[in-house]
Amino acid sequence: MPLRLRNQKNPQLTLSLTSEAWFGVLDLAEAYDWNPMGTVQPGYWVDLDRDLYGYAPEGLRKLVPSEVLIENRLVLLEDALNLADALERAFLDYEPVRLPVDYFLFDSDDPLIRLRPSIGAISAVMDFCLCGAFWIERYYHQ
Repeated sequence: MPLRLRNQKNPQLTLSLTSEAWFGVLDLAEAYDWNPMGTVQPGYWVDLDRDLYGYAPEGLRKLVPSEVLIENRLVLLEDALNLADALERAFLDYEPVRLPVDYFLFDSDDPLIRLRPSIGAISAVMDFCLCGAFWIERYYHQ
């Protein structure tokens, strides 16, 4: 399943990745001490049955953009910047895997070689995170 990262302030700024690349980058960042606060789901307050300090949930319902799907998640600015820092440490420490000559003739069974994110993916996500908070969305080809 492909994913699209879309900057919160500038929706025209996007980055598309496969889910394997995205989760590989997240695993790598966590190995380099990234401790995320977690994503925010849009409209999570919509189903409240009581007023929130004088604001009725019906009024809040209007604040949720109709085009935002429930599966979209927002990565907050702090998490985005901390992710960029962890990826920078990983990038500086990243050693290429030396592959045997027969690797190109036969597919490797080692998941550590096949599923490692490339330095290009690490660099692209790192640069994107430095631009601020972003949405994680499913990518739909139009």
